[in-house]
Amino acid sequence: MEVKLLSITHYDENGRHLHSEEIADPSREQIGDSIRGLDKFQRPAVHLHLYADVLDDDFLVVFGGSGVYALSAALNDSYPNYYDASKSDEEIAVWTSDQGYYPEEKYVCYDLELVLKIAYHYAQFGKLSPAVVWL
Repeated sequence: MEVKLLSITHYDENGRHLHSEEIADPSREQIGDSIRGLDKFQRPAVHLHLYADVLDDDFLVVFGGSGVYALSAALNDSYPNYYDASKSDEEIAVWTSDQGYYPEEKYVCYDLELVLKIAYHYAQFGKLSPAVVWL
């Protein structure tokens, strides 16, 4: 199973009006570049969809940018999130435009390389990486 659609959320400079850039059958390089390009405000989210025609299930989303990331998924009617029990309950600014997203730190990853590994694993196998905890 490979990711069939990459969707990058873009906001205007005021962080209010959005559009999505969609890339069919994305390459590993396109996935990595899109995640590296996240900035928490104008580009706060990247979705990796397993099916190009079913956008509300079977996806992994990476929120954030600038060294602060949160990962969530929608798989088989469950909605797991990346989780690190060693982190605090303090809210962290992961997405700062429009509605924003401020999860507790235990749902935040500061390691871009780990985020990329998780995304590449999902893109290749269509499953969440067993290398981290999902709640």
